[in-house]
Amino acid sequence: MDNKINNDEAKRNARRKFLKRTSAGAILASLPAASVWGQDSLIAGSIAASGTGSDYAGGSSIALLSPGYWKNHTQEWGVVSITASYYSYTNSKPFGYGISGSLMKDSDGNVLSDTDMQNLTLLKILQNPGGGNGEGNIKGKFAGPGNINCYIAEMILNAANHGKTLDGQLINFPVLYDSANVGLGSNSGTPHRGLFPSLNAFANYLHTSAIGKETAMALELEALLNGNHA
Repeated sequence: MDNKINNDEAKRNARRKFLKRTSAGAILASLPAASVWGQDSLIAGSIAASGTGSDYAGGSSIALLSPGYWKNHTQEWGVVSITASYYSYTNSKPFGYGISGSLMKDSDGNVLSDTDMQNLTLLKILQNPGGGNGEGNIKGKFAGPGNINCYIAEMILNAANHGKTLDGQLINFPVLYDSANVGLGSNSGTPHRGLFPSLNAFANYLHTSAIGKETAMALELEALLNGNHA
């Protein structure tokens, strides 16, 4: 019970810090999907970081690598194991297809059980995008509506590898408390501690924020990536 209370308080603190460090209301007002997010949207904060130099990014533009990059460069995953499951970071199954949002099938058309879905790895998700919103063929597709699971996996990997230069591209995504703005500095010359206490807290926040609006969240994350590609 104490752990749950502490976790809930950490999430509230992260949201409060986000609101203090970004002009969330102004950013949200200009977003096409503003009504989806509410007042404490992490996505709005990320966009603010790229466009207006919010404190959490130290006044520097964020820089991200794509799902395709991470799929093809597993040797660069750093602290994230290539056998790590989506569930191990979000504490939730990947988003599925269908009305229930929980339908997935293997390449033979067999429906995946809850356990099968919990065991899906980040790599397996990145390797099997597609399926649209579930109206078409979803055999062997594990990315969820709009590829939401892929984009969440990509965000996890960018956060975990903030400050690294890979293939000549510097990743700048200091959303974690222990993120150091390696080689980037800040407008004020002081370090910035990010928004979330751990990679798991960040991943859980992303997944929870997408519940019931998976495709909209996927579109926001896609736009964030396309506008801030390393």
